[in-house]
Amino acid sequence: MDLLDEIKIHNYFIVSLAHTQIKKSAVTGYLKHPV
Repeated sequence: MDLLDEIKIHNYFIVSLAHTQIKKSAVTGYLKHPV
């Protein structure tokens, strides 16, 4: 496993984590302010 693979996996983890946070805040925002 070379460095590039590690960077790719690291970036993928950060991106998926960020997406999870965005989904959570979107859901809570929607529940607090129903349209």
